Amino acid sequence: MALPDQIKWDAPTSRTSGISAATAATDAGTVGSEIDNETNLDQFCDIHLQWSYGTSPTANKTLLLYLLRKVDGTNYEDGDASTQPSRNLVLAVSPPADTSTHHAAVERVPIPPHPVKALLWNDGTGQTVTATVTIKTYNHEQVD
Repeated sequence: MALPDQIKWDAPTSRTSGISAATAATDAGTVGSEIDNETNLDQFCDIHLQWSYGTSPTANKTLLLYLLRKVDGTNYEDGDASTQPSRNLVLAVSPPADTSTHHAAVERVPIPPHPVKALLWNDGTGQTVTATVTIKTYNHEQVD
């Protein structure tokens, strides 16, 4: 099989994550709204996380971003504002001990042809975080 001459990326579609200036206390999470991928059937997503703290957090702790899936069409995987998920981690950052606004991104995250939700977990930072999650989904094709 010959290698493709190029990969053509489709224009991304902005999706409403449901996490916009949302807060999560330490050792708790905030869950976004459903992104239904059963119609678009996008293969990938890029995720941008913007966060800040009103009071400096404890250094060397973590903000974790998960994508929860609803594969059976009825139930999402375990994970909510009080239950940290055990799988599907897509981004982890260690916030510096300051109150500045920070940004992190992850690209080409595979997504299933099912609904998904973002969940941001504040893992032991000692302070409440305010965060916004931006998600863009897209496809690509190989062109011979």
